[in-house]
Amino acid sequence: MAEPEPTADAGFLRHPFTLLVCGWLLTGVLGTWFTTCWDRSEKARERRRVALDLELKQRVALFEETTTAVAETFTAAEDVLSLFEYGAGPARQKEVAERLAFWKAAGRAWRTHSKVLGAKLAATYNDPRIAIQFQEIINTRRQLGNDIANHLAELAKPPPEKLPDWVADGKRLIQQTTGPSGTLRSFVGLLRAEIKTTANQTE
Repeated sequence: MAEPEPTADAGFLRHPFTLLVCGWLLTGVLGTWFTTCWDRSEKARERRRVALDLELKQRVALFEETTTAVAETFTAAEDVLSLFEYGAGPARQKEVAERLAFWKAAGRAWRTHSKVLGAKLAATYNDPRIAIQFQEIINTRRQLGNDIANHLAELAKPPPEKLPDWVADGKRLIQQTTGPSGTLRSFVGLLRAEIKTTANQTE
């Protein structure tokens, strides 16, 4: 049986010019399209990476700023409470003056920082427990500040034989906030969890 003769269409498809045009379409037009799509995808990934890097830096900076502010104001409160515990006699006037100055400076800074930090935390972190626990820290610090302010005049008196109840309560509040199982430890854990999540996304 004789083989079928090639048609004109088949010859056209095998023509070098046809192959050249097809090659140009594949490498030129389609290649450019694929390259453009890939370039757009890479640029989108790069923009996301840059945004995540910026978010990570902001979260880390806010973490450091917040924990430092909390530590400073509660340390100042603890220092002042110890004055009521051990007395503030003439031999300790310099120490008393230094601690009270630190307390007042820390109090002024905290009144501003707590408001700013609260707004920043709400805008930077997603976990609603972060704002709740920070508000708990603010409330505890407010109670300590009020108690200390209401009893500062007592520093001029001889040290009491028994630790005043309000001082004991204040020390307990500080321990509940900054101690090993306190609010600050839980608060820091929540911040670090979100920082870790953001860091993993940048990899």
